[in-house]
Amino acid sequence: MIILSLDTSSESASCALLEITIEPLKPEAQTSKITGIRLLSEYFLNTGMRRHSQTIAPMIDTMLKNAGIAPENLGKIACTVGPGSFTGIRIGISTAKAMAYGLGAATAGVSTLDALAANAIYYEGLLCPMLDARNAQVYGGIYLNSTEGLSYGISECRAQSLDEMASRLSTLCKKTGRKKLMLMGSGYRNNPDFWHAFAKQANEQENICVRFADSMDDHVKASVVGRLAAFGHLDIHPKELKPQYMRETQAERIRRS
Repeated sequence: MIILSLDTSSESASCALLEITIEPLKPEAQTSKITGIRLLSEYFLNTGMRRHSQTIAPMIDTMLKNAGIAPENLGKIACTVGPGSFTGIRIGISTAKAMAYGLGAATAGVSTLDALAANAIYYEGLLCPMLDARNAQVYGGIYLNSTEGLSYGISECRAQSLDEMASRLSTLCKKTGRKKLMLMGSGYRNNPDFWHAFAKQANEQENICVRFADSMDDHVKASVVGRLAAFGHLDIHPKELKPQYMRETQAERIRRS
């Protein structure tokens, strides 16, 4: 099976093709088993110019042509569903839905924060992917990576102030006894003074080593989105593919008022 995955939920945009090898379903088995996964192609764009509505479709078209994959051979379309840029999330979901309906393919929705955290599966400790939510807020979640693997969402993922996010991190470091913490994403990149002060205080007062993700791991990658979609049993009907904004849209605020 070929999975096409994409992400347009933040400042970067990417798409990827993954080939999934599935073990033939045995009569007594409830689900099929994935025995292999191979990255065929990946395109990534991070110019700071959020023109996802203009770039993602040509990126996908070029990638398919260069990989020699016909659209009708795609078995699943996966995309990030948020949190992140409201407009970017809608672009990704509408692209995935249009392709899935047109090709009769399955769809899968992946959390943007899950995909970002999965970039750092090599790092043993607490992971905090954050996306800038503006107005001194972030969309953030806290994950634990250990020898047993990545534990998704050990703390609620939601929109919160910088101070609240910092407080939750300090509390969870104490609760779990973890002394290593990695911060990832635009939530820390766009608020460097705040998070460097937090790191200094955490080190001096709690002996916690705070690390900032390098540029290669600091953006969502479509290949990771595809991998999570393959192994996470996230398949849904295209009509069920919906955004996870994590806070009210402007239209919802207007209706409520």
